[in-house]
Order: sequence, then C-alpha cells, then structure tokens
Amino acid sequence: MLREGDLEPYGCRSKRYITSEIGENEVYDKLKNKDKKMVLFDVRSREAYKTKHIKGALSIPLEKIENNLKKLDKNKEIVLYCDSMNCGLDRMGETILKNAEYENVRIMNNGIAGWEAKGYPVIRGRARR
Repeated sequence: MLREGDLEPYGCRSKRYITSEIGENEVYDKLKNKDKKMVLFDVRSREAYKTKHIKGALSIPLEKIENNLKKLDKNKEIVLYCDSMNCGLDRMGETILKNAEYENVRIMNNGIAGWEAKGYPVIRGRARR
C-alpha cells in the first residue's frame, strides 16, 4: 500500500494527483478486439510476470520504465497494472510516464487480482528459483 511520500522520488508530491483508471472489462474488450492503439504493461517484477500475467501484456518492471521511455509510443494508450488495488507500482509507473509527458496513461485499478476475479484468463508459468 502506498504511503504519503512514496511517490516523491517520481516527482509526485500532491495527494490530489489524478489517476485515469480503466476497468478490466474495457481492457479485455480492447485485447479481444486487438486494439492497436492500446498497449498493456505489467509493472511487477519479471519473476511475477513469469509466474502469471495477462495474455497480451508486456513486462516492464517499474524500475525499468525510465530506461525504456524512448521505446514507448506517446501516441498509444498505455495501460499499467500490478498485483491489486493496494500494490501501487502501477501508480508510480503512471507518475514516471506523466512526468515524461506521456499523456494517455491509465491504470487497471484492481490489477491482475481484479482481472482474475472477473474470470478473465491469465498465462501461468513458473518463476525461476
């Protein structure tokens, strides 16, 4: 869970920071319809991604976002998710992207937990030990 001050290293000092959210149903529809205007990023660790992720999602751990900004298309809708509503990695990623002038960034608020709760499929694998 995010605490006050957690986002300060990413340039967010205001409690009134506005997050644009997107629901699991809308993300599912966009993936199903192969919406080329949206890209879905899992901002959890690579190991968490390998264990399970949403089909069609790309792995970009939070700590790798800044180093990969040039690879991200500012014209696309960027949707971020992490474990759940209480995770916070997605919001930190959103802050990094918005500070880099990416305007069309949204959060799938309930993360992969909300995705699974809706009964949507995930890709399961094994993390390395």
